[in-house]
Amino acid sequence: MMKTAGRLSIGVLLAAGLGCSAFGQARPYPSGDVQKTYERLLKEIDKIPMYDNHAHPGYADDSDVDAMASPPDESATLRLRDDNPEFVAGAKALFGYPYDDFKPEHAKWLADKKMAAEKAGGAAYFDGVLDKLNVDICLANRAMMPAYLDTKRFHWVFFGDSFFYPFDNRDQAASNT
Repeated sequence: MMKTAGRLSIGVLLAAGLGCSAFGQARPYPSGDVQKTYERLLKEIDKIPMYDNHAHPGYADDSDVDAMASPPDESATLRLRDDNPEFVAGAKALFGYPYDDFKPEHAKWLADKKMAAEKAGGAAYFDGVLDKLNVDICLANRAMMPAYLDTKRFHWVFFGDSFFYPFDNRDQAASNT
């Protein structure tokens, strides 16, 4: 009799516990509210400035941007190739690039714009790029920090790639030509 009462008590407690836990389950949004909630949250999320943890900011003639250039015969990955359409979209968004490709005569427009910004000097050019991207702080992975980058927005990170393999690395090089 005692065993039956104990089992009954345990059964009642389990049933009550399971019943209470059912109230703790999330209920899905009605279908009409989901899009409105998403749009409301997206507007607020877009206001949050980003933190870029890896960049190589600099002008083309700045030798401290990358201490190690790629070999001339190396094949670039798809996203780094000149014909990647993402570059044209980025140039349009950031600089008002008026063309749909990077043909030499068109790419000259972008090069001239960058050259004019370099001649103007100051931090306005690179700060303007960060502003358009809504980036607050950017880590500048470089050999040395130039005067034309605003140190309040670009924090220097020493370019240490040349130190990854300071010793004999022939075995690694042979396995990944």
